[in-house]
Amino acid sequence: MRTAPDAVESELAALVDSETLSTEARREVTARLGQGLFRAALLALHGRCALTGIAEPSVLRAAHIHRWADSRDEPRARRDPENGLLLTANLDCLFEGGLIAFDDKGAS
Repeated sequence: MRTAPDAVESELAALVDSETLSTEARREVTARLGQGLFRAALLALHGRCALTGIAEPSVLRAAHIHRWADSRDEPRARRDPENGLLLTANLDCLFEGGLIAFDDKGAS
């Protein structure tokens, strides 16, 4: 099933096609400080996806069991490897979206 074209998208596409608008934009980004160290700790601790066993670092993401956004009052939980697991990118997307979950013993 196809949806009707979005008017704003259509206008932007027309501007890009006319070559009067750059195809790049600058953005301000909020970075998660300590995320790299968190991921490194999970790689050292587990080294593989918690579900599939895949050990290729380039496809693994460091997921937080207790969500990053819900840990504002506990910044240590954001960096604690005990609050994390490694998941392949597709599983991390499902986990972050609440489409898969795990019990306290790690079963999905």
